Amino acid sequence: MTPSDSAVTGSGSLLSHPFLRQLQRRYPTLSPGFRRLADVVLRDPLDAAFLSAAELARAAGVSESTVTRFAQALALDGFPGLNGVLQQLVRAHLRTGDRLLRARAHPPDGYGRAMAEDLALAQALADHADEHALGRVVDRIVASRTVFLAGARSAAALAVYLELYLRMWGKQAEAMTGDPAELDVLGRAGAADLAIVIGFSRYAAFTVRFAEFAHRRQIPVVAITDHPGSPLARHAQEVLIAPSQVSDAIESLVAAMMLVQALVRGTAQRLPPANVDEVKALEPLWDAFGVYAPGTGRLE
Repeated sequence: MTPSDSAVTGSGSLLSHPFLRQLQRRYPTLSPGFRRLADVVLRDPLDAAFLSAAELARAAGVSESTVTRFAQALALDGFPGLNGVLQQLVRAHLRTGDRLLRARAHPPDGYGRAMAEDLALAQALADHADEHALGRVVDRIVASRTVFLAGARSAAALAVYLELYLRMWGKQAEAMTGDPAELDVLGRAGAADLAIVIGFSRYAAFTVRFAEFAHRRQIPVVAITDHPGSPLARHAQEVLIAPSQVSDAIESLVAAMMLVQALVRGTAQRLPPANVDEVKALEPLWDAFGVYAPGTGRLE
């Protein structure tokens, strides 16, 4: 027996993906419950990527535990592993507007689901973060002459945030968000500097070109991205992976922000006494310009 016609129509070239080809090959040997799950996935793999475990179970008429066993039978780490494979298909085949349309077809039950997904990403990073790699990146930041922080579109917020604190800690830092005027400072960039490139699917062309430029200029590159196969990782000496999930038209930056904050905190721990004194000396300057509301007494 092979998958039903309805299970393969509408997916087009997607069914040539290795995972989906494997699922089609194994279809005749699957149990009835597993076949129903395979039908849901093969009928529209991109749509299936937006389903929670409970929604996938309902769509196939099986239990959530059957969903877990189905994924494990395919050598995946339960539902998160299955969802991760399908999420990669979404990143490769759907544009932002397409993601929004599909997400609207599966509205969450309140905002709790979105928050739960963010918490799961945060926990995944906490469980699997490479602390040695984070330490090496902090070492590179401390040792560098100038840190160039490339991040465009949504990732620009992370680049600017990291620039703010590295400058506060006494480092020369330059956020590069795609504005041509920012490029003038690159004339002096070289091997004594560091490039941190930040980007996630869909990868901004500017950030990819910046990583390529830094590589040609022999500037060490650190990538903060969502997948080892990211085009930003191709030219990086260090790659920090921020788990992400496409649950609607945007991707969560929660895990990426956690990595950025870890770098800020790690760099703060390595400040020499002179830099700490410089940070203290900023307070009168902030007071003079009314940077903070009177009486708050908090470092931003």
